[in-house]
Amino acid sequence: MELSRTPLRRDPSLAARIKRTAFTLTMLTVAALAGLLLVVTLFEIPTNETKANQNTAGVIGEAMSADLRNELENLHALSLSSLVSTALLDSTGREAYLKPFLQARGQRARAVPTLLLDYQGRPVVGNLPGIDPTWLSTITANVLSTKQAQVAVSRQPGRPALVGVYPVAFPYTDDVIGALAGAVDLTAVFQRRSSGLAEDMGADLLYQATAIVFRPDERPAQYFPARFALNLGSDEADELLSLSVYSMQNPWFLPIAKRVLLAVLLAVLFGALIWQLADLAARRITRRLNALAAACAAISEGQRVLIPQDPTPDEIGMLARTLHRALTAQEQAAERLEQMVEQKTHALSVSEARFRSFFEKNSSVLLIVDPQSGGILQANRAAAAYYGYPLERLANMVITEISSTEPARLAEYARYTLRNGGNHLTAIHRLAWGEERHVEVYLTPIEIQDRLVLFSIVHDITERVLAEKALQASEERFRQAFVYAPLGIAVVALDGEVSDANPALCRMLGYAQHELAGTSLARLFVDGETGWQRIVLALEAGDTAAVLSEERTALRHDGQAVPVIFTLTRIRDSRGRPIGFIARIEDISQRKQAQLHELATGILAAQEQDRAKLSHELHDEIGQSLTALKITLKRAQSDLADQRRVNSCLDHGHRVLEQLMDDVRSIAHRLRPAEIDQLGLVAALRSHLDKTIRPLGQNVTLIENLGDARLPPNLELCCFRVVQEALTNSLRHAQASKLEVALHWDADGLRLSVKDDGIGLDISRYYSAQGNVPSLGLVGMRERVAANGGQLQIRSAKGEGTEVVATFDIERPAT
Repeated sequence: MELSRTPLRRDPSLAARIKRTAFTLTMLTVAALAGLLLVVTLFEIPTNETKANQNTAGVIGEAMSADLRNELENLHALSLSSLVSTALLDSTGREAYLKPFLQARGQRARAVPTLLLDYQGRPVVGNLPGIDPTWLSTITANVLSTKQAQVAVSRQPGRPALVGVYPVAFPYTDDVIGALAGAVDLTAVFQRRSSGLAEDMGADLLYQATAIVFRPDERPAQYFPARFALNLGSDEADELLSLSVYSMQNPWFLPIAKRVLLAVLLAVLFGALIWQLADLAARRITRRLNALAAACAAISEGQRVLIPQDPTPDEIGMLARTLHRALTAQEQAAERLEQMVEQKTHALSVSEARFRSFFEKNSSVLLIVDPQSGGILQANRAAAAYYGYPLERLANMVITEISSTEPARLAEYARYTLRNGGNHLTAIHRLAWGEERHVEVYLTPIEIQDRLVLFSIVHDITERVLAEKALQASEERFRQAFVYAPLGIAVVALDGEVSDANPALCRMLGYAQHELAGTSLARLFVDGETGWQRIVLALEAGDTAAVLSEERTALRHDGQAVPVIFTLTRIRDSRGRPIGFIARIEDISQRKQAQLHELATGILAAQEQDRAKLSHELHDEIGQSLTALKITLKRAQSDLADQRRVNSCLDHGHRVLEQLMDDVRSIAHRLRPAEIDQLGLVAALRSHLDKTIRPLGQNVTLIENLGDARLPPNLELCCFRVVQEALTNSLRHAQASKLEVALHWDADGLRLSVKDDGIGLDISRYYSAQGNVPSLGLVGMRERVAANGGQLQIRSAKGEGTEVVATFDIERPAT
């Protein structure tokens, strides 16, 4: 007979779930408490067992230490007695006194065997049974040689012993005349002191971590051993022996079993109690909720059922009231939804009409493309006009007919647009008459009549592409000129950092190109950062297209100084904002040497010219005056009788002599003005302007703040000659109506400037030494200023006048 079995099914009701949840949480809590109790037990057992074994080891170890220490101390005291030392010196006394004493001592309980040895280590009286004589002889020899007692362990099988050997000294000289040895039976001491151990405990006597005596005789399992080092009374002997006490029975099982049994009992009691209490609570909680669920089920089946009113302020009552309001709101929402559908339908039709109007009338080229086939679904009038096809034909073409892009690439573009919600690309499109134009296409996926298509906006960028290509070609030409230029050129950022350098500059300064990139331009010159800041300030003080060119001294990679012409041009972007500099550096070492040679030649020629001029002046002016004076004096000598004629001759000679003195003063002033030595630089400049410039009708102004301060003589003469040469050049070439000489102190030192409003000059021709015929006057000024530790700059542009500036880095003298 077969019995049908129905599988057990869990009650899915909320009450059953609440009951099971409460029961599960209780069991988990009980399990957690049991686990915590077990963990505490696991930590508690080793601690307790180790502590108990340590205490036991301490008690037994202290007792054994006391026994062994006592025996060793007795042996030591015996070695110090006169009885032993006399026995070594007197055989009669040994037979009469020492032997009877040792025999009587050996008959006592737990007596320690004793052996007396002479100074050669030979036995004299007594014996040590069970001790290896050779081993003992070795220890005795060590004691006799060091005169120090020694304690050791004899490990003879079955009879380990603690052996102490003490030196015996002569009473009057402290010389060692023998040794006294004794052996303590370790087994007897261990057995006597460990006899009180419990049956479940064991003990080992260890010598250097090796058990030499143990209890019980078998070697059982050891749990939680505790070690105690025996104290034998000396540092060397204390490390010989130790005692280990341990448990022989497993200490884990019984405590853990008790706690597990207690946890199971508590789990059963609490589980039964919580199961009943949870059942009662769950039924009470879910009674109203079940009624509410039944009403909701009826409503879901289409029945019109009212939600029962439940004024209770708990969650179920709140749920009932909420469902009631929700059903009322749902009916109202359904009515509003119908109205909204009608409104949205109308708005959608209006939006479609607006989009169609925007699409057809837009001036941009617009296409709607099928992303799967690539077919053009719609095109506006602007697209038809751009591509040159009739609108009906263009709307039936495939995108590959107007695009030169490969079909596989177009399909990839379409997939990317659908996946990312948009795309932007450039392509080449063909027009109806075969012309190819560069275009920029913006793709956006849109949905039309439940169909996903690509909305395309096409912009013609042919002019922009051609301009970019032209710009690239221009940049390439600039790059070629930059790379192959014979002069050193560097592109410099606003902060002075070199961003690029051409090969000519690298060869000139001895750097690799990667070494110059990122290097501060100031590091490449002797004046360093100070010079760079001065140049930048000078550019900022100029106009927007300022170009500064001056001679500077560069530094090669090996530290060698190189004279160069440094030209710095500020570059700007399309909005006129400074973005950096172009630095042009020309090596003028050879030209400098040629200039110096030519300058020396010119100076010699100028000196010869000055000598010739001075000779002519002396001959034509002073010589003639002296000749006239001579003739006058001779005439006066010949007419001594006529006093009137003599007086007339003397008056004429006086006038000739005065003219001669004026001529001598004029020549001396031109050679070196006396005011500069007597009154200083400012007075000499005022005198020069008053006597030389202003008489020519020239408007000249002197601005200074030196006052009566005096400068070094060489510097005063240098400044005077620079002003003299600059004014002479202005009068000869500038056609200026106004001249200005300024001499003042500033934060950087002494600054001298001579400025005119004339026609200007080409600096590169006359000062930068790039022309064929450099100006000796300007070069002479430059060399004179450099010889006094200064720097000379000449700023000029055609039609904007010229300014000669000399700066000297010296401290202002105290007034």
